[in-house]
Amino acid sequence: MKLLRSLLFIVLALMVISALAAPGFIGPKVEEIWKQQLGRLQGEFHGLRTRMVWC
Repeated sequence: MKLLRSLLFIVLALMVISALAAPGFIGPKVEEIWKQQLGRLQGEFHGLRTRMVWC
């Protein structure tokens, strides 16, 4: 059981190290999609705020 826990921590540490070492390699597409969605949401929020001011 102790060996299993140690292996789990080793695997988690390697995953964190690899994520920190190569952030652009792991998910550049995901980051691009998030930026697009955030821009869309900000545009919708700005549109709602503008409509609320004029109402």
